[in-house]
Amino acid sequence: MGLSEADFWQCSVSQYWRLAERHARRERQEDYRAGVLAALVASAAGAKNVDPSRWFPSLRKPGQRPPPAELRREDLPADWKVTTGAAAREWAARFAAEKAARVTK
Repeated sequence: MGLSEADFWQCSVSQYWRLAERHARRERQEDYRAGVLAALVASAAGAKNVDPSRWFPSLRKPGQRPPPAELRREDLPADWKVTTGAAAREWAARFAAEKAARVTK
């Protein structure tokens, strides 16, 4: 919570609970941000109906059912690995060529 020991002992109970609630809201917001990024990556990988609460149960609304356990290989497009591998090889070749050009200068 970012509270030193001296500050902790000087807080009243109500001040401490307000700080704890603020800290919980901040963590929930950080979880939401990370969950949105995870959902964007999963969506780009071809997953359907992804939600930030899939990775962060704390973001689920009361009574909301848990999502499927995890992104399955069947959820990805068939050519995902090939596309990713080809792009990585192309980037690596371009990087190696640029590095070789810098070394020869």
